[in-house]
Amino acid sequence: MKQKHTDAFSTLQKMLPFKADNLTRKLTKLSLAVACFLGLIVGAVQVGGDYREQDDQLNLTVKNILKAAKKPAREAAYNLNKNVAAIIIDGLMQYPFIDNAVITDNFGEVLASGIELPDTDSFTRWLSNYLFEIHQEYTIDLPGDDRDSIFGRLTIIVDKHKAMADLYSRSSFILLSGILRNLILGVMLAAVFYVVLTRPIVQMAKEIRRKKQAKDEKPGFTIPAELADNEIGELLTTFNKFVLGVKDADSFLRTVLDSSPTPMMISNISDRIILYANPVVQTLLGRTDAELVGSVIKDFFVKKDNQELLFEVSEKNEGTKDREQLKKQELLAKHKDGTTICLDANIQCIEYEGIEVIVSTFFDLTERKRAEEDLREREERYHLLFNMGANAMFLVDNNTTQILDCNKKASQLFSDVRLGFCI
Repeated sequence: MKQKHTDAFSTLQKMLPFKADNLTRKLTKLSLAVACFLGLIVGAVQVGGDYREQDDQLNLTVKNILKAAKKPAREAAYNLNKNVAAIIIDGLMQYPFIDNAVITDNFGEVLASGIELPDTDSFTRWLSNYLFEIHQEYTIDLPGDDRDSIFGRLTIIVDKHKAMADLYSRSSFILLSGILRNLILGVMLAAVFYVVLTRPIVQMAKEIRRKKQAKDEKPGFTIPAELADNEIGELLTTFNKFVLGVKDADSFLRTVLDSSPTPMMISNISDRIILYANPVVQTLLGRTDAELVGSVIKDFFVKKDNQELLFEVSEKNEGTKDREQLKKQELLAKHKDGTTICLDANIQCIEYEGIEVIVSTFFDLTERKRAEEDLREREERYHLLFNMGANAMFLVDNNTTQILDCNKKASQLFSDVRLGFCI
């Protein structure tokens, strides 16, 4: 049992009159898959470029912040003024992406520090942990004078997840808009494929079926003007040529069979229905084409001495190879006037257009049988007159002078005469 489709194509199927497994759906699905794949790649490239751009901007911003805080932090470190250092740290901690800031003197003693707890409950923080290093440390030296090379250091730790918060919203918009764009593209492609490709092919198939049912109509069909110059038009042109060629071949074959002087029938091997009977066999049986075609072939023949008609093909005969002659058989055919006709039948099993059929050709033996019967009757009269003759009579071979036969009177007069003796 087929499952119901619950994907986006079900909506397209309701909007457009095409089947679930037809060419339009397959082309649309393939095109949409390629578009989605390319959309994801393009979206990923855009997101990657956006990340690099925002990371560069963050680095530049942090450097500017450190540059602005460097001079007051140097003064606080030089004077070891913790109050000023605390004010500087408090100013740095106003930036939401700075989680930690520390000012130390040249001995490493902390003058001031600040810390901000990370946002561990953020939904996207796990993604940031997977994509990049969240915490990044920046440190600058606070330069000294001739006595001390440095007065201290300013160190800040930046939370890149907080700094990249806008990146996720922009990335979501890019990806979602790409999916929506691809869905709209799928609907448009489905409509285009249906109008340009599927509908003409379906109309062509309907026209072919209609032409097949309307046997008296001229073969082939007119190619629409909008299809004449494209691949479908070329396909239809080739199809028309093929149909006309097949029609011409069928007409030629029927003409040859109709013109054959040999009586011929073609019947279906499965149900023994007559599919074709040429004019000669129609005349032979005294029946019309309408009376023969569509009837069971064995209805027109009489079994002799309970013989099995070869039209009643057995399982052994059904396995006969294509065009291999089954056998010859003498049959008695029934003429329409009630008389019987003695025929010599040659029966072959062939395959025509995927159908197993029997081709039967007949030779009328009526005249030959009549001549044989006349000859037999004449021989019987001759032997009767020969044996009842009042005079002795011999039948002698002219070449060898041997006695071939003699009548009863000769046998009585010449009792020692034997057949085969020489006179």
